[in-house]
Amino acid sequence: TELALAVRLNKSAALKTTGSLQLTPLDIRLALDWANLPLAVAQPYLADHLDILIGEGRASLKGRANYSRLENGKGGFVFQGDLQSDKFACLQGKQADKLLSWNTFQVKKIDVSTNPFRFSAKEILADKPVVKISVDNNGVLNFSKLARKKDAEPETPPSPDKKDGQQLDIEIGKVSLSNGVLFFSDSSIEPRFDTAVNGIKGHVSGLSSRKDVRAT
Repeated sequence: TELALAVRLNKSAALKTTGSLQLTPLDIRLALDWANLPLAVAQPYLADHLDILIGEGRASLKGRANYSRLENGKGGFVFQGDLQSDKFACLQGKQADKLLSWNTFQVKKIDVSTNPFRFSAKEILADKPVVKISVDNNGVLNFSKLARKKDAEPETPPSPDKKDGQQLDIEIGKVSLSNGVLFFSDSSIEPRFDTAVNGIKGHVSGLSSRKDVRAT
């Protein structure tokens, strides 16, 4: 069965999806061309898990996504493509403190799959990332308070087919930063300490989860 869907959101976001669907065995193959998707649409899904507010930002995604039923009965997902986010900013909780923002964030040539999990990207670029790190009066770091606490849940025993010590397969060719800004404040000491570092730039190459690979 052939699929074709085009949706516009808020007059600026254009979501185009084409592809095919086969039910037996299940096999879905999609070509995605999503542009200017407002990231604020994710706020209701994050609210139960993270104490952040998405102030602004848009994302574009272009590539191919496949989902199929594997021989072991599990679903296998694959995505290959590019991701870009522009003019993003988020705040922390009720106090609405600035937390993280960027002008442009790009992930080029993504290749991610499940069963087994694998993630690779040719390059990650961040232009004008701004990060605020703060320590409150009790010596608690702001980022450590982002996850919302939930009632204790019973531990789920690991599945019998899961291998102990299975190594993650992650490779990133290059990570580049330009025009970065870091704000740091510490309210646990007297007098309060505040500082800022501007113009942060640089890159690191060859990031990998493999122990025998060293980044440069």
